[in-house]
Amino acid sequence: MENLIGKIVMEDAITPAQTNAAMKGKSLVLLYFSASWCPPCRAFTPILKEFYEKCCKPNEVEIIFISLDRDVKSFNEYFGKMPWISLPGNDKDTQAKLSKTFEVNGIPHLLVLDAKTGHFVTNNAKGEVGNVANDVEKGNALIASWKAKESVPLIDAVFSEKKTAIGCVLS
Repeated sequence: MENLIGKIVMEDAITPAQTNAAMKGKSLVLLYFSASWCPPCRAFTPILKEFYEKCCKPNEVEIIFISLDRDVKSFNEYFGKMPWISLPGNDKDTQAKLSKTFEVNGIPHLLVLDAKTGHFVTNNAKGEVGNVANDVEKGNALIASWKAKESVPLIDAVFSEKKTAIGCVLS
């Protein structure tokens, strides 16, 4: 896979064949930065899980969990409740690289990339998903709006966000 998803997101985490299989037929990929120790993350994960089951799966959208848990046991317990894929819980180098690349300063954090090009779509996905709650029609419309949005190469992307919701600050 000759894009960000294959080169950065999955490098050294799973094999290229596994990456290609996971992304086959996907139009968008959401990167979900979260940790079990963060109360707002634990509150948002069930909302995202329902959105994934009802809206993402039918619309060719995948989620990749980027754990910021402090140990593998916590990662395993937390990720065990999630229906999507993840980087390995012990891959701190890739987690740090992704957090730096996408300027993740707080969690939960959810951003959208074009799965085919690796181009950036939006980093406001957490707020947007929270606004549609469990309304399938609104969720499908949200995904359609992401697909219609012009994605930009990472070099041209602006990742900073205005924090309006309470989350866990990363140090």
